[in-house]
Amino acid sequence: MATLQELRERDRLAATARGPVGLGGWLILPLLGLILSPLYCFFIVKEFFPILDGTLALTSAQTILIWFEIVLNVILLGIAPIVILMLFFQQKRTFPIFHMAWMCGNLVFILVDLLVAYNLFRDYYDSPGVVFWDTETTQTLVRAAIGVAIWVPYMMNSARVRNTFVN
Repeated sequence: MATLQELRERDRLAATARGPVGLGGWLILPLLGLILSPLYCFFIVKEFFPILDGTLALTSAQTILIWFEIVLNVILLGIAPIVILMLFFQQKRTFPIFHMAWMCGNLVFILVDLLVAYNLFRDYYDSPGVVFWDTETTQTLVRAAIGVAIWVPYMMNSARVRNTFVN
């Protein structure tokens, strides 16, 4: 909890800061993304469990990959956004760094996951009529890449971000 002197100093800095200050403007869009991410996580993770029900003959490496995907999706899409939201509302100086790392981490996870999944399930994806690179895969990858392309430079260069996250 901030002392009265710290609050006055923060107000003084905000008044003398150049540009906008506060949790508004374009920051609303990353906020919405962070809020919706745990909901998205639920829908993503529940798709993995039917694969593990035992009706498919999975190798141990394939089973480990699926559990690895479940755990990392829960961490990246469920837990990390909640932690980053706490930094956001506390206006912590580390928020932009954690948000950029989270965005980049999601993109790297998608790329590595695609590479590993294709190699572990190659027999399945090489069979006739099965498409590895479908519309959903493209949309997921493009969405993550566009997010990084927009929000990483914004977090690095925005006056509002620089003036707001000062604690």
